[in-house]
Amino acid sequence: MEKIVLITGATSGIGQACARRFAQNGYNVIITARRADRLEAIRHDLERYGAKVMTLVFDVRDAAAATAAAPVAAVEEVEEKTEFDVILKSAGASKLGVIKVVRAA
Repeated sequence: MEKIVLITGATSGIGQACARRFAQNGYNVIITARRADRLEAIRHDLERYGAKVMTLVFDVRDAAAATAAAPVAAVEEVEEKTEFDVILKSAGASKLGVIKVVRAA
């Protein structure tokens, strides 16, 4: 079964470098960021490694936009699977707190 990684803030810095590394290592990649043009350029770069790549354009600081992007539905479009193997948050404002763990039924 193919592995899927979801990376926020994938258009620069650590997020972009990690997206490239995951693609090189056989992961399918879902990348998110605010700028569609930069996401498309990175998508083309990652596809050179044979990765299936999906882009989602939204600002992670905007809860309504993030909810509307429906990352779980995006995974189902990439592969018939509703779990991420890796989630890498590399965008948005930081806030200390507990991360809610959600398991598929």
